[in-house]
Amino acid sequence: MIRSTLSATKRTPLAPRGMVVAEHPLGAEVGAGILKRGGNAVDAAVATAFAMPVVEPFMSSLAGGGTMLVHLARRGETLCVDFNVEAPAAAHETCFELGEGVSTGLFPWRRVVDDANVFGPRSVAVPGSVAGPRSGGMPSTRIALRPSPSFSRPSVEPTSSPDRSRTRSSR
Repeated sequence: MIRSTLSATKRTPLAPRGMVVAEHPLGAEVGAGILKRGGNAVDAAVATAFAMPVVEPFMSSLAGGGTMLVHLARRGETLCVDFNVEAPAAAHETCFELGEGVSTGLFPWRRVVDDANVFGPRSVAVPGSVAGPRSGGMPSTRIALRPSPSFSRPSVEPTSSPDRSRTRSSR
């Protein structure tokens, strides 16, 4: 009988001045480039966050929100920057009629009649991702947000073949 075995190895990278980790290598390269040019960890995180929807649009978006903990070593202070999504400014508590029980949706909060908080025009939240790092007064202005020719071109281009159904990767 032939048996297979799984063998996994891991090399721990060492970085004396900082490290950027992202789901896609090109996103991490953008952040690492910011560090190499003298940016700080927040600058690198912001640049990576802007790059990820370009290189991995099916998994990343600027239309979201989050929370960031930033330690300012010189001041001995840790800041929490909350840039989660928010309800539109015109929203108020009577926009959603509460029903009985718990929602069967993604979050286990009280049920809303007709799932109006999940589907339809009242379910849309205002993203906080783009404004997030600025809300804590962090220096995000050093990041030049312009298209990068290295990865912003189309990833699939038609071939010169008469058969237009064939494509080739540009990477």
